Amino acid sequence: MKRTRLLPPLLLFLTLLAGCKSYTPPDCKGGIAALGDTTLQAVWRRDGLLVLVWSDISPKSPGFGSEGGSSSSHSGSVGRTEWNSTVKSNDGRSVQLKAATSDGINWTVAVNGTEYRLDDGAVFLVRTRGQAVKVIQVKQDISAMPPTHETWQRLPTENAEVQEFVKQAGE
Repeated sequence: MKRTRLLPPLLLFLTLLAGCKSYTPPDCKGGIAALGDTTLQAVWRRDGLLVLVWSDISPKSPGFGSEGGSSSSHSGSVGRTEWNSTVKSNDGRSVQLKAATSDGINWTVAVNGTEYRLDDGAVFLVRTRGQAVKVIQVKQDISAMPPTHETWQRLPTENAEVQEFVKQAGE
């Protein structure tokens, strides 16, 4: 009687199977909030904010609109997760935020189609009034801040650039 050796092929199969992981979307959320005459678009993780876009588009203006959502796509262990949001006024001004990742650690962020490095700052102040839209990237660590109304009120008191932006937006 001849014995068949199944153990080596079985071990190889189990080793290969253990190395195959499926893509797990990162635990992140996003939202849009209003503070006075300004609008905030944010993406956050469980431990705090990832990115914050603060614009001078007033939620009080006639025709104000906003939309946002996320999507994940994957094939096996390769995937991509995106958060998109837009705020707009009836006079044609708009601010678009897109945050995307393939691994939940390294993110690309685009404001109105221009990509920015989060290492250079995670707060973006967007002026839409006047001839051209102006985006100012602010070096501010927001990673431990929760996405709350208290955070939105506190940021201008802690950062002079944010304070000046909010002041000018209300004029």
